[in-house]
Amino acid sequence: MEGDRNKMEKPNILYIFCDQFRRQAIGYMKEDPVVTPNLDRFAGEAVVFKEAVSTYPVCSPYRGILFTGMYPHENHIFTNCTSQSAAEGCYLHDDQVCLSDLLAAGGYEMGYIGKWHLDAPKPEQNPYTEGFRGNGLIWDAYTPPGKGRHGFDFWYSYGCYDWHMKPHYWKNDAKIDERIDVREWSVAHETKVAIDYIKNQDKPFALFMSFNPPHTDFDMFPQEYLNDYEGKEAGDLLVRPNVKMIPEAVRHVKNYFASITGIDENFGKLMAALREKGIEDNTIVVFTSDHGEMMGSQGLMHKNIWYEEAVGVPFLVRWPARFSHHDSDAQLSTIDILPTLLSMAGLKDRIPQGCSGYDFTRDMETEDYSNSPEYSLYVVSDPESNGFGRGLRGRRYTFMLSAAQNTTAYYLYDRLEDPYELHNAAGENEEMVQYYLGLLKEKLEEIGDPFLEEIPSWGSRLHETAASQ
Repeated sequence: MEGDRNKMEKPNILYIFCDQFRRQAIGYMKEDPVVTPNLDRFAGEAVVFKEAVSTYPVCSPYRGILFTGMYPHENHIFTNCTSQSAAEGCYLHDDQVCLSDLLAAGGYEMGYIGKWHLDAPKPEQNPYTEGFRGNGLIWDAYTPPGKGRHGFDFWYSYGCYDWHMKPHYWKNDAKIDERIDVREWSVAHETKVAIDYIKNQDKPFALFMSFNPPHTDFDMFPQEYLNDYEGKEAGDLLVRPNVKMIPEAVRHVKNYFASITGIDENFGKLMAALREKGIEDNTIVVFTSDHGEMMGSQGLMHKNIWYEEAVGVPFLVRWPARFSHHDSDAQLSTIDILPTLLSMAGLKDRIPQGCSGYDFTRDMETEDYSNSPEYSLYVVSDPESNGFGRGLRGRRYTFMLSAAQNTTAYYLYDRLEDPYELHNAAGENEEMVQYYLGLLKEKLEEIGDPFLEEIPSWGSRLHETAASQ
């Protein structure tokens, strides 16, 4: 073990991100009644960003922002990657410089395990991808070796395929017809692959793991994890005051929490593997998610909307060599992850010049977040989404400009007085709406987002706001 330590002077990175795992669903947060003993213990040793949010609470756009450090209008990934959106260029392009490319150039062995969902699904890949979800769209994709893997030399992945108990993967140099089919829960299988990867590393590594669960289908998980919720009914689990007992939430909440308990167990196995190799304290471990899950809050399911249950994600960072445990209410969002990870890895000089995210490394060391962003930006660029629009989320207020259904609507929530966002105060606080419209306009101009100019119904109010400043 001493030899392993000496060979790994720079920190390893283990970045684990689940799909559709909301911030509230860790016991440490004291919100959802969910069983997560390993994550609770981990949170007690980590920096816990209790206000972390997904910049764009949808699978592919989150991943695009994570790996490029750019917003959707810059990185092409404006909605989920499917055979339909691929025709519009919606995928991670080979010539884009990504977080993984930069880590690889900085001397890291790079590994990726699990869901990728950043490539362009192609009809000619069938029947090998099997990523249909209706409407004739293909979701799954095979990413061949080469530039499209953006620096990852160990590859055990697939595009987007939601049969969690019968997953499939392409490993390293496998051709499209050399797919590995597995009859095991994807989380458990990927954890085994990751543990084997960790055991065999003798150089600094950066391993990214993308668990598909607790994403739909909610009933695809080992049923043993229901034991922790025996005797519980939907009313015992859906405890948020903004919940409406819609049938889908009543039917799935126990499964959703049980799947999270299973993820927790496997997360514990990953931490044990780091301990057994003697590298736990020299490994930066991040546990997070691409976005949340409404699960009946506001009478809604899933994501694509600005409410806390959808945008709120866990973001836990453990690196005892430099960070002490503490909770932070800083406005960390997806756009900040690339510069922060590069900085923690000692590669701050490789942060791309055009990157507009904030580096939280120094803040975590000093536990002083006074210079961190005052707001996080909310972005949904898909006009078909009910969450289509832009917004700002500060430490107290959430403001949204929605452009869904070809109408302009404003939403303002005082989360201090109304933490469950039950009352839209925009109609009774015109001064605050105008203030946030001005801030939003400044932010979008700063990053070059053309959103405001592309919304016909936006029109006069923007110019009235600008004129009054």
